[in-house]
Amino acid sequence: MCRQVSCQRSNEGVDGATPVTKEDGDPQVFISYQWDMQGKVEDIKNLLEHNGLQCWADITINHPPRGTSSKSSRSSVTHQLDSGLETLQSQIQRNMKAASVVLTCLTPKYLQSDNCKKDLTLAETFHKPIVPVLLRFSPLESAPDQVRKLLARYSYIDLSNDRLYKQNIPIVLEKVKKLVTHRGYS
Repeated sequence: MCRQVSCQRSNEGVDGATPVTKEDGDPQVFISYQWDMQGKVEDIKNLLEHNGLQCWADITINHPPRGTSSKSSRSSVTHQLDSGLETLQSQIQRNMKAASVVLTCLTPKYLQSDNCKKDLTLAETFHKPIVPVLLRFSPLESAPDQVRKLLARYSYIDLSNDRLYKQNIPIVLEKVKKLVTHRGYS
């Protein structure tokens, strides 16, 4: 299954700057990825937090683990939130709508998943810039047509091995910060 993380700016900025936060606490970065890449995504999440971005993950709210089938759906999962019950799908929609940018973590399984298609389509619907990062070699040609079309206009940032991760993760951070700032939240 894909897992999403949405991030909000904290009050502590990088290089002594104090970023402006959205008053309602809505997320600024929405991260969509395949569950089997949890370790690398946690590294990215930690980097964002270290640089003044507080992150939220949908798995932090207790619910049973979701399957790994590309045909499984998130729509039936509900979470007990402060305001009552909300489906995972509505929570994802709300957080993506509020976010400034969508960071999508590409792997072969992710590209084939229904949730990849749903998240990319939702990002396009909400006119969100997408920052694709490559976590495992994933030829775009193997992705379904709709996914290929949604990703065709973007250049991915390669984090697929340790050397490339160390070399390119600063580019991810810089690009995400630039998009968040451009959209008026920092």
